[in-house]
Amino acid sequence: MKRLQLFIVITLAAALLAGCQDTENTPGSSPTPVQEATVTPAQEANATSVQGATATPAQEVTTTPAQEATTTDHSPAAAPSAETSGTNNVPANTAKLDLPQLTYTEEQKTEILKVAEQAGLDQVYIPTVGLGTDDYLDRIEVQEDTVRIVFIRGAISQSRHDLRPVDGAPSRSVLLPNGITAEWIKQEESTVEFLYFEKDGVYFSFTSARAIIGEEYEAAAGSLQPLK
Repeated sequence: MKRLQLFIVITLAAALLAGCQDTENTPGSSPTPVQEATVTPAQEANATSVQGATATPAQEVTTTPAQEATTTDHSPAAAPSAETSGTNNVPANTAKLDLPQLTYTEEQKTEILKVAEQAGLDQVYIPTVGLGTDDYLDRIEVQEDTVRIVFIRGAISQSRHDLRPVDGAPSRSVLLPNGITAEWIKQEESTVEFLYFEKDGVYFSFTSARAIIGEEYEAAAGSLQPLK
């Protein structure tokens, strides 16, 4: 009986000693386990779409020869100038001229029509702009079959017969603003030319004893209208 009790005491002591050794070998604190990140299905889908996306390479722009020709030079072609007067088939540029608009009284119109009848003209023409700056009608004359309307800047003669000189004087052609071709003809014993042309079977001459501006005479000639 005593032996049994002794065996039990020894066994308990051994168990107690073994328990103390296990306690000494256990670390004072155990490391916190790393938590595994969880990914939701939506996040997985987004991550998959980002990883799966590939950069689209830049498309090379190709230009056809016609497009290159179009984009090379956008400057418009220079338009021909119409400012030169006194050359062949070049109309006078009347836009920059400051010519007066001519008006006629009823008395003046009646006198012009009466003189035209005396000269055998069934139609007489009058300008609507002056032959120069501050121009106005001065008087009306008749010389056989020619009507002569005199302004302070020059005179307009019109007749059914040709008013061109017979001596073949030098001349140069010019295109009037109304599209009629006229001639500048040199006058005898004068440095001033006169303007000559034909319109509707009537011959005209614009003359002056003083120096004139050709563009102004051409503008006045282009403004002729029948008097009714």
